[in-house]
Amino acid sequence: MNMKLKTLSMALLAMLGIQSVAALEVDREVMPRVTVGGRLIATPSAGKSEGFAATDDEEHSAVDISDSSLLLRFDKRLYDGGVAGAFVGFTKPDADSDLDDDIYFHQLNAFFWNKDFEAVLGRTRLPNTLIEFPTLRDDDLLSYTHVQNLTSFAENDQYQIYGDVVSLGWHINPTLTLSGWVGTRTETDATGDKLGEFNVNSAGFGLVYAQPEELAYLKRLRRAGILIDYQDVDDVTGDDSSYSAIAGAEWNLNNDPTRNWSTAVQAIYNDGLDGATLAGPNGLRRTESWSAAGSVRLTNRPKLLTRWQAGVTAAYKDYDEANASQFSIIPSFVYRLGSGVDLVSQVAYTNLDDGLAAVTGYDRDYSIMAGLSFSFDMKFNDTIGERTSILDTEHSYIRR
Repeated sequence: MNMKLKTLSMALLAMLGIQSVAALEVDREVMPRVTVGGRLIATPSAGKSEGFAATDDEEHSAVDISDSSLLLRFDKRLYDGGVAGAFVGFTKPDADSDLDDDIYFHQLNAFFWNKDFEAVLGRTRLPNTLIEFPTLRDDDLLSYTHVQNLTSFAENDQYQIYGDVVSLGWHINPTLTLSGWVGTRTETDATGDKLGEFNVNSAGFGLVYAQPEELAYLKRLRRAGILIDYQDVDDVTGDDSSYSAIAGAEWNLNNDPTRNWSTAVQAIYNDGLDGATLAGPNGLRRTESWSAAGSVRLTNRPKLLTRWQAGVTAAYKDYDEANASQFSIIPSFVYRLGSGVDLVSQVAYTNLDDGLAAVTGYDRDYSIMAGLSFSFDMKFNDTIGERTSILDTEHSYIRR
């Protein structure tokens, strides 16, 4: 019995010793903060493109779920200050695009930020627009509001909005940021198939003034800035380069956060490529042009909770050397049923002059859509504190 007791005691002491040694080991793996967000927007739509003759009219209708997305962000606080992490997001392309029925990774990057600097390395939004207008989707006025990708012949909007970039931003003060970037816009062949080459073909810099979201309704000037965008094009059409300049501003017409009137304007000049014509490959994007867009927005926020928003956006684009132009007008209305659940509606009308109609085959296009949108934003193990919402990386048709 004494021998058994002695053996048991020695075993217990050994276990305690092992546990004591194990307690000295530190688990170096720190769980990241995990943020999950996304949006599904579904809008049945109907419209018509009208040509030179009645026989050219083309009706179009669809249940559009494009630009729906799922977003995942993982980040950790660093030893010497700042936050670093990874961002993964995928979206549903347009039904009539070259990426039909594919999942497109529009966010796939590593990032770092602190009080003074922020950096992004990987696929994300190109810094090719400055102001966000109250349309339901980014691509509703894409040719007016974004610098176009001159290296792509594909019919999809993802190659116009996203790219692989290395960007660095310096926060001069809480509202003023100086930034620069280099990157790769997606290149395709003349049929729209993506090339296997990944050369740095874009660069830019900008200076942007932006109010924090919590002060957006209280300050007169919400956002203003200027961006320069450079593209290098080396394909079957030759070796050339192009630059674009973007300037814009958004400001409040009143300082009432419960019933806010705001307006925004943006202009883009693109010097185009030598010898480009409207009828040539990728001609509408490669021809010298300037565009302007403006909007007026009314946001109703009783008790500081957004209930509905009405907006109208108008845009004009001129291809001066080609003697051609076009304009569009888009009124929209969004009614919030609950947190992240919205009834959405929009009407769009576009008019093309004879110079563009000869290329596109129609003079006028109009469509109407109405539907439902659901969005969400959840955080797990949140020990860092929010800087921007994960949904701020997406097009925001309604002010939260």
